[in-house]
Amino acid sequence: MMQMRPMSGNHKKQVRVIRQRISGWLRSENPTGGENIRLEMNLQAALDENPGQLEIYMALYKLHCSHRRYQEAEEVSCQVLKHAAGHAGIELKADDGWRQFEGVSIDWSSLDSSQRVMLYALKGMAYTKLHQRRLIEAWEILRLLSRIDPTDRVGASALLEQISAIKGKAS
Repeated sequence: MMQMRPMSGNHKKQVRVIRQRISGWLRSENPTGGENIRLEMNLQAALDENPGQLEIYMALYKLHCSHRRYQEAEEVSCQVLKHAAGHAGIELKADDGWRQFEGVSIDWSSLDSSQRVMLYALKGMAYTKLHQRRLIEAWEILRLLSRIDPTDRVGASALLEQISAIKGKAS
């Protein structure tokens, strides 16, 4: 079974500082187009300064989704998954590396931050695929999630219900 590496004290401090910066950037209510561009530039600069910081990727993903830029959000969720898997000692080979989780033995019942981020990244991928009307791919990811997260801690069942409703309307 694959074991996860704990975060060091210095890493936790860096993450806390990054979270505070991101929180400040996201606090602006109803940002204008220019503010959104600045926010994206700030997030990208933070990512350049702190490569591999999952919180920055997640904020970038949320920004893209909030503007319905689902292809870009999907690319970010792939990067999040690769980085989180890397933190867990798993090397993903391709953009559809999520398929590799079919054969990987991880104790998903004791979620640490890397495991939780991997699950949420998978859900994020499914969400973006759903909104791009790539229902089969979204369904496959969600079925994987239902197997590795049987207690539905990340809420993948809600997306499965959306796909079922879409399929029902199409019939």
